[in-house]
Amino acid sequence: MASKALRRLPRDWLPERGFDALEAFLGSQATCGDLIEALPDAMCIADVAGVSWPVAADLLDRVAALVTPLPQPASSLLASRTRGAAGAAACLPTGLRDLDHALGGGLGAGSIIEAVGETGVGKSQLAMSMAARAPLPAVRGGLGGGVLFVDTEGKFSPSRLCEIATNLDAVVGDPVQAEARVAAVLEAVTVMRATNSRELRAIMEDLEAIVARSKVRLVVVDSVAALARRDFDQSSLRERQGELSRIASLLKSVAEAYGLVVLVTNQVAGRLSPEEAGPMPGGTVRPALGNTWSHCVNTRLVLQHLPASVVALPPAGAAAGPFAAALHAAAEGGVRTVSVAKSPVAPNATDVYVIGAAGITPLPAGTRFEGGGGATEAAGAALGSAWASVSASAAADSLAGTGIRDRIAEVAAPSESPAGSRAAAEDADVFDGLTEAELAALEA
Repeated sequence: MASKALRRLPRDWLPERGFDALEAFLGSQATCGDLIEALPDAMCIADVAGVSWPVAADLLDRVAALVTPLPQPASSLLASRTRGAAGAAACLPTGLRDLDHALGGGLGAGSIIEAVGETGVGKSQLAMSMAARAPLPAVRGGLGGGVLFVDTEGKFSPSRLCEIATNLDAVVGDPVQAEARVAAVLEAVTVMRATNSRELRAIMEDLEAIVARSKVRLVVVDSVAALARRDFDQSSLRERQGELSRIASLLKSVAEAYGLVVLVTNQVAGRLSPEEAGPMPGGTVRPALGNTWSHCVNTRLVLQHLPASVVALPPAGAAAGPFAAALHAAAEGGVRTVSVAKSPVAPNATDVYVIGAAGITPLPAGTRFEGGGGATEAAGAALGSAWASVSASAAADSLAGTGIRDRIAEVAAPSESPAGSRAAAEDADVFDGLTEAELAALEA
């Protein structure tokens, strides 16, 4: 927490005149790290802030604990992450049984979870579904707290949030009347619009104050890629990756300190052929923002469309109740998969879902898959055959005269190795739409 601004420290740590004096000496944007570096002992702080030595020493001890936290045994870390902040829920269930089981109960607190997928696959729907669930009490599958929804693409829909909240009783068994639940959700969700990367970073720098003020337990950024890909071109690749790293660092530090669930959405830069994708649940999509951003993410969920040919829905009316009928209608509109492609705590796993009135919901009971296997096996097999492979020679022929090689060479300079060139180009998203076979042809 060395990056925490001095002005965000609890005001009872020092008299107001003392904070004013420190900011006048260090600058209005001074951080805890700046204080430790410029005024390393209590006597210096006492002289600058105009306070007694005991008060200055107490401030120094508290700030030092923020900048360099004391080591903790693994047992206490396990207890805190299982229990969550202040005894609250440590994860937010998605409502998808196999996915929640793989993740240890749902989206975990204290880290960054990324949902990546093509347009229309349901990333924003997942984000709004989680925003509607988070204010619910833990016994009903929520976090019992507020939500900060950072909208970078102008896609946030209050009416859709109301619809999801209205229909949650059929999913989580919430006995509260729909009107009261909708009112509570709308009151708990704080929406902030960021129209450029500078505004997004400003929100992240103010995140701790927002969390404390609105009792936030879930932070959503939808999406992290939109502004980065628009505001930075290939000539400013390093600046873009530095900006993304700073945003991720701020998100992680506050998430760890307050036990927040952080969900960010990301776009797709291209596709992999089935041979290149192999058995990994990440499937056939290449996430945007390159390798640098991928290392900032703790857990990556990949969302994809499942070909209709492998899904056999139960006959309409086979399941009783109005919700079953609505779910069947949603499934006819398209079945999707969500896969755990990267996680430090979860195995690779795949689940299936539809987008209905209650947001992201499981498939209707009785749904069967081609081959007789479960949802995970069917999804893996279907996604493996969904795309036609491209041979290296055909890829090379198809790229003749396109100027792709020149674009990669321009971005990768002054790197001399093919591996370095490829890594730089991946960070620049110049591979949009190319398969691994095409990439291999470029490096040949």
